[in-house]
Amino acid sequence: MITKFERKVIAGLTAFLMCLSMIFAVPVSVNAEAERTQDEAVSGVQQNETVKDVQIPDGMSENVPHDIIAGDEAGDVPHDITVGDEASEKVQQDTVEAGGAAKEKEDQPTAPYEEETRTPQMLNVDQQEEVAGTITLKKDGTPEYGEVAFSTEQTMVRYRLNIEEDGQYYFGLIKDWNVSAYVSLFERTDEGDNYLSNESYSYELRKDGNYYLEIEKSSEEALETLKWYAGKVRDIKPGEFEAELSENVEEIFYNLTVDETGWYRFSYDALSMSVRDKETGEYISSWSFCKLEQGHTYYVGVNNRNTTGVLSNKWSVKKGKAIPVELGQVYRNENLKEIYYVFVPETTGKYVVKERSTIYDENWKEIERKSDVAAVQMEAGKTYYITVEARYWSIQKYVASEQEAIAVQAGKTYTASLEEERYVNYTFTPDGTAVYRFKSQQDKMNLSMKESDKIIGFGNSSGKINFFALLEKGKTYEFSIGGDGSREVQWSITKASVKAVEEGTEYTTTEEETPVYDFVPSKSGEYMFSSKDGGTGKVYSSDWKEIDGYWYNGAVEFGVKVSLEQGKTYHLGIALSDKEAKWKIEQVKESSDYTYRVLSDNTVEILKYSGAESNVTVPDKIDNKVVKCVGYGAFAENENIVGVTIPAQVTDLQYGVFASCANLETVTFKAGSKLQKIAARAFENCSKLQSISLPDSVQTIEEKGFAYCKNLGTVDLGNGLKEIDNYTFYHSGVTRIRIPDSTTDVGRILRTFKIKKNVEVTDNGKIII
Repeated sequence: MITKFERKVIAGLTAFLMCLSMIFAVPVSVNAEAERTQDEAVSGVQQNETVKDVQIPDGMSENVPHDIIAGDEAGDVPHDITVGDEASEKVQQDTVEAGGAAKEKEDQPTAPYEEETRTPQMLNVDQQEEVAGTITLKKDGTPEYGEVAFSTEQTMVRYRLNIEEDGQYYFGLIKDWNVSAYVSLFERTDEGDNYLSNESYSYELRKDGNYYLEIEKSSEEALETLKWYAGKVRDIKPGEFEAELSENVEEIFYNLTVDETGWYRFSYDALSMSVRDKETGEYISSWSFCKLEQGHTYYVGVNNRNTTGVLSNKWSVKKGKAIPVELGQVYRNENLKEIYYVFVPETTGKYVVKERSTIYDENWKEIERKSDVAAVQMEAGKTYYITVEARYWSIQKYVASEQEAIAVQAGKTYTASLEEERYVNYTFTPDGTAVYRFKSQQDKMNLSMKESDKIIGFGNSSGKINFFALLEKGKTYEFSIGGDGSREVQWSITKASVKAVEEGTEYTTTEEETPVYDFVPSKSGEYMFSSKDGGTGKVYSSDWKEIDGYWYNGAVEFGVKVSLEQGKTYHLGIALSDKEAKWKIEQVKESSDYTYRVLSDNTVEILKYSGAESNVTVPDKIDNKVVKCVGYGAFAENENIVGVTIPAQVTDLQYGVFASCANLETVTFKAGSKLQKIAARAFENCSKLQSISLPDSVQTIEEKGFAYCKNLGTVDLGNGLKEIDNYTFYHSGVTRIRIPDSTTDVGRILRTFKIKKNVEVTDNGKIII
């Protein structure tokens, strides 16, 4: 067996001879058998001991071909030494233990992550690992946060973790919904790197552990930076708290334990919250009182993901106060958030709480959540728990006559006397299979039908009721009419009439009429059923199966594009929106790359673009008719388009017209533009759109018109804008915006951003964010 000393000598001679061979071009061969014993030569088993401490003659290091560096220049460079038959296998060594430079570098302290300014290097498992910095996680639970920078082709950045105390720690990222990125942790041990499993994005970590955090992006979206946050899961008891949430910390976690089993109430106002029992793994509803048990640990997450603007981060969890109640007494609910009531009936029977309430049995299991006065069966001597959302309330014995359903007939108007939050129950048995219309004369009403999921219907069943339902002859239907406030309301049920309609003809439906329209296509193809006057429209087959199509309903218009077959009968249903509606059904037309329809003023609305151009100029005319409108979703989800030009005569860009055009970078409006409205979600999720300059003619931008345009930097709203809906720039990347004098509600524009920004008024009176 060759000793380590002999192996070192052979390695040194080998390196020396190879250097000579490079200088004099003399081939050198080293006998591999010198490294083996006689037995090993027969068996062919190689030695795998690592070679160390190789000395290189003075003046030869610059010619060493295998990255061997000695003395003070050793640094951290990994090196490979090959000997004999082992020349094809390189042995990688983490550091060269030679010279003072390596020792000096090793002794340098690691800068905290806040001071790390260099761009993290691309990680490569074949080279010494690069670490972006060290993150210290404090034992008091104060959250840490930062921003990780990615180089052009980099997909992962790694941090070293410094844990101040054993415990549970959470990690999170702040990113847009369409960015795919995640965190992972591993512990480095003598046996290798062990990746850790997590429990709801938290990990059990030790103070003496050698941990690393990896932040990796897998999204195809271009991404330069990504915000992260982390902290220790705090151990808490019931009380009042203020979560350290901000634009840099999106969620904080706690381990909650209670000293006494009972009913507890979470209060968190504008925040969002999740509560999970770590013993059972079940999530607990925290919207009202919930049962917490001694000996259990509850994992509580508090976040502000679904909120906007500056809001309170305060929240609390407190043990409820039990108040016993008696039958027939009226109680004043002094503290809605902390009180629950205990009722023990003396006799078995049905009882009612004449307010909005939730009733639980003696095992804290919900048995009834009610917004009406439906009766609840209770047993004598058992305990029931009640939470009430009204200021005054009482529990009473159920009286059957109060709740008997009233049988009604079609063609009559009924008056319902409603107490606060009360419903009146009815039954209806049609004398023929048909569509029936339920209609109320007052607003703030609600129609609730039993087994509603089995009923074909359309229209409004809440607010001002205007609901159409297909009901079968001889079948009894149960429903209720309700509303808020103590008042009398009038409602009716009417059998719908049937009218035949023709293609291309404009019809008017009034609020007094109750029709269903039958349509028989003259040709098979795509048809558009639409109205510019609002409401709801549906298309059904002859046997009342809803026809799937490309549809939308809005406050000022509705439309549905469907495929229909020649000669078949289709039913058209319209539910109005407080006014008469003009509408028609027509076959859509095609020209080149566009599907379109002709409007009543003989102009064109583009319905769909099917071309493959990257730079698209919307045509001024189609078939010699002026293009006036670009319709609902006409270019949506088109990934080919990079730029688009809108002609001057277009007045409307409809709902979602360019939504999710992932590569759209520029939008140009031709000089003299007459564009007046940018509809809801028109440019939503156009992630590469960099700027927008609206023509002075634009007066309205609807909800989320430019939401999720994360690279949208500069915005010019023109000089004529009057109305802008909330969330217009929600989750956008806007850094500068010019608002015209014509816009008076500047605050509303500020609310269109996820986070309010500072406002500066310039010399010319314009407002810059």
